Amino acid sequence: MPKERLQVEFEISTVDGERGKRLAALQARAILEILCWWSEHRPDLQHNEYGSPLQAEPPR
Repeated sequence: MPKERLQVEFEISTVDGERGKRLAALQARAILEILCWWSEHRPDLQHNEYGSPLQAEPPR
């Protein structure tokens, strides 16, 4: 059975000054959260007892 593809939507905003710095920090935190979630939920990674990834299986 084929896996369902994940659909992602995003918006790109360009701002500068203090508002741009706040937006960049918010986006960085959001990206970090997504990457952490993804690394914890990848089926091809094994995790140790502390939740850290061990070794990925070789690609098939």
